[in-house]
Amino acid sequence: MDRWEGRTALVAGASSGIGAACAALLARKGMKVVACARRKERLEELATKEKNIWVYKVRTKTPTTISEGNKLI
Repeated sequence: MDRWEGRTALVAGASSGIGAACAALLARKGMKVVACARRKERLEELATKEKNIWVYKVRTKTPTTISEGNKLI
């Protein structure tokens, strides 16, 4: 995964389950991770455990949140 070090990943559904596991693994491997989900408190908990994670609370079913998330990358 050296080729991904320093790059940015957007992980949706990062507040729990597979999304949280993927976000944590990518951050540990040196990627900058924008973690998105509806539950901001869980995202913030994840960000305190792993460096290189930025949290972004999203509202589902709102097209503007997708374009707002893209601006973070």
